[in-house]
Amino acid sequence: SVTQGIVSGLGRFGLNPGTYEGFIQTDAVIHTGSSGGALVDVSGALVGINSLIYTSSDGGNAGNTGIGISLAIPSNLAGFVMDDLIRFGKVIRGWLGVQVEQLPLASPSERARLIVRAVAAEGPAQRAGLLVGDVITHFDDDPVDDIRLAMYEVSLLRPGDRLTITVERDGDEIDLSAVIGAQPETDADA
Repeated sequence: SVTQGIVSGLGRFGLNPGTYEGFIQTDAVIHTGSSGGALVDVSGALVGINSLIYTSSDGGNAGNTGIGISLAIPSNLAGFVMDDLIRFGKVIRGWLGVQVEQLPLASPSERARLIVRAVAAEGPAQRAGLLVGDVITHFDDDPVDDIRLAMYEVSLLRPGDRLTITVERDGDEIDLSAVIGAQPETDADA
């Protein structure tokens, strides 16, 4: 069946901690168990793949019911995954080998920054010279405004890609150059 599928938000994160997301929020009806339908624009171009819906228990025996929040995987991410599956038989995620935490903002005008809490031994971040306690302000000259978005963008890089990381260390601003690796299959670090 066809519904209007009005898009009410892009880049929705935080639904599955530790996963890479960036969902499209829509009002398209997705029934439990019927994910995989196309989310298309008015000209029929694929925008996303409907994938999940928020539900709540209605308190009766009918089980969970949709509450009007449906989420779709963006078509560019679906294409990225499909291409990797065809070419390599698995999805290859870019990996920096660092655990970060977003620093609290001192004022609404302050830009977000990430403090490095851990660096994987022999990982790309360590080889680039990143240290625990460094404060990351930019990736490739782009301000790091959101920890989830920043780590998601790292995951979309290919092994061998270069990433310039601007950090604050002991009052100095330093640019480090990291060569992205492939995310280990058992490691959830970005």
